[in-house]
Amino acid sequence: MEDGTLRFKVRSQDGSEREHSIDVLVLRLVCEELEDKHRLPEVDGRYKPSAEFLTELAGRLCGLGVDGCTPSIAYQLWIAGAGGLAALQKKTSETPQSSSGSESPPNP
Repeated sequence: MEDGTLRFKVRSQDGSEREHSIDVLVLRLVCEELEDKHRLPEVDGRYKPSAEFLTELAGRLCGLGVDGCTPSIAYQLWIAGAGGLAALQKKTSETPQSSSGSESPPNP
């Protein structure tokens, strides 16, 4: 995942596989938005997903091109997205900074 793209296969009930990919940062931003919206409880330092969260995440991922995404697939991508972003961050020697020296653009 050196380019920040998470690649994966989804197997349908008939056994056929479809290849998909999604940018790991886009995946994490969608996940974080829905984590906040659904106010997921934290247990032992980790969010505990709800059925409503995973159902909405699956729908959002369908909208991002993951055709046929189910809550179970959404759960796997939620976990993989967190790990993928951490792995990507380890590959960079430092966080890119804007010309002002801040780590992210200021809120308008």
